[in-house]
Amino acid sequence: MSRRISTVLFASSLLCLGGPVQAQMLAVAGSLEGGYSSYDTPGEHLNEWRGAGSGVFTIDNPGFNLQANFGNSGLKLSGQSADLWRYDADIFWRDHAGAIGIDGGGDSVSAGITNTTSKSSTSSGFDLVHFGMFGEFFVFQGLTLRMRGGRIAGDETGYYASPGLVWYPIRDIAVSLNGDYIKLDNPAPTVEDISVSAEYMPVRDVPITLSIGYTYAHLSQLSGHQDVLSAGIKWYFGGEGRSGTLEDRQRNGPDNWAGPPATLVGVGF
Repeated sequence: MSRRISTVLFASSLLCLGGPVQAQMLAVAGSLEGGYSSYDTPGEHLNEWRGAGSGVFTIDNPGFNLQANFGNSGLKLSGQSADLWRYDADIFWRDHAGAIGIDGGGDSVSAGITNTTSKSSTSSGFDLVHFGMFGEFFVFQGLTLRMRGGRIAGDETGYYASPGLVWYPIRDIAVSLNGDYIKLDNPAPTVEDISVSAEYMPVRDVPITLSIGYTYAHLSQLSGHQDVLSAGIKWYFGGEGRSGTLEDRQRNGPDNWAGPPATLVGVGF
């Protein structure tokens, strides 16, 4: 009898403390999103309407994850228009301490908008590929530190590097602060930017978030700087973790950090 009572008390104490972390095997999670970004540069204004999605297949947790991402944007600049297609894939390890992995993919801009960074202006479109590494460190509940970097190839070549952090003042609000550096080899334009954004999930049982963001970017080929304002809406499915908070979904669902910075779009025009 005393052994049974001791076992019940031990199990009850584990439940009160949150219990041991249970392995999550063969899980699927993802997200779908839509949004708008406004790129203001001296004498020019680029509008971007975008849609994107991600799906992650968790082989084991802790363990390896396979993720696929896709996106399409409609771009309008000075009466010209074009489509931007982005696709990539990630392989990464994730556990209670963070994530580390590799990323590869491409960006394709259809004909229609003049590309001014190449040796001669052209409106025939251009294609880029990228590959790199990324990592996230879950410092504690409420704070994530990030780093990514990689190489750009294709019609333009160069590299990028970005540090960042995510702060959760409450578990359903994510405030992100990122810095980016992009350097192309020829004709050697560079981008240095800093961005801040906020994402909010009003109702945990309805995992839809609203986001706003601002980016200040300095482009070497321009006499001034670029201001980027963005807004979006996202639906998460799976990856809810223990409580279904935004923090849990971002740490257990699809990774949204891998790949080159969004301001790579601005380098192309």
